[in-house]
Amino acid sequence: MEYTYKNSGVDIDLANSTVKQIKTILDCRIDGEFVALQEHPYLADFYLCATTDGIGSKILPLLSQCDYATIANDLIAMNLNDLACVGAIPILFLDYIAVNKLDSDICINIIKELQSQLRFYTCNLVGGEIAELKNIIKEKTVDVSGFALGLVQKRTCLGKHLVKNGDILVALESSGIHTNGFTLVNSLAQDGLLDIKKTLAPTKIYINEILELKKQRLVHAAANITGGGIVDNLARIIPKGLCACIEKDSLPKLPIFDEILNLVSEEEAFRVFNMGCGMILAVPEDAYDYIKVVARVHNPRKIGVITNGENSSVSFR
Repeated sequence: MEYTYKNSGVDIDLANSTVKQIKTILDCRIDGEFVALQEHPYLADFYLCATTDGIGSKILPLLSQCDYATIANDLIAMNLNDLACVGAIPILFLDYIAVNKLDSDICINIIKELQSQLRFYTCNLVGGEIAELKNIIKEKTVDVSGFALGLVQKRTCLGKHLVKNGDILVALESSGIHTNGFTLVNSLAQDGLLDIKKTLAPTKIYINEILELKKQRLVHAAANITGGGIVDNLARIIPKGLCACIEKDSLPKLPIFDEILNLVSEEEAFRVFNMGCGMILAVPEDAYDYIKVVARVHNPRKIGVITNGENSSVSFR
């Protein structure tokens, strides 16, 4: 059997096609790429920034270990890392928990962890919803989603409109697989090919460091490397007429991805996983030394450069 994301049950190409169709339906006059940007007449100088996401099937092994702290961390990460891509200050957070049958201990522990951890990001948990969906959610299974609202001044909003020829690409190291690709990871683990415990490190949260870099005007754009891997996500911050050239040998070396590459093709691995890059920044070259100090906890490293090119492409060499 060939182990691929599609064979495990997730079709990235179909998902991308569906998203394109959805965008034609919505009135998205302002393209924030990783978040929705909305103007409001009462906040003329700002964008309201909204995002929503879950942690997918990573919740299955985390629930089996009663690891509510990582469930909460990853739910926060999946939303606040998207807000970081436009440099938005997080304001509030809501949760949605879907269960087969209400288990008060599970729900309360997740909510307590969310409330506790959000304080590190000046964000408040203001409410949420618990839904009992007996005919939809399997027994002893829970699904979680989050919604975050942020605020950014229009004149300081990060994005591909700031990216220039000659900018360098700086990777902020991931802790491992983070939360994307777990349908494939779970398949590998169930077949005894991968130790699931090695894949469950909490997702890194980058927003505080990125907001500090933005304050110093040392970052132009940021790409959250989630589903679709480096190529699909980095392309979202590359303007037309420019391309991103990445030195593959410069990527962070994490042991979990060496194991993954022994089990799936390199093409599949780079399409599904972050390959050590949790966030990639496009920054002026002279900002690199400062970034290495401010974001040192994430082991920043230069992995490439922005050059003239076509079709907002991403290439490896």
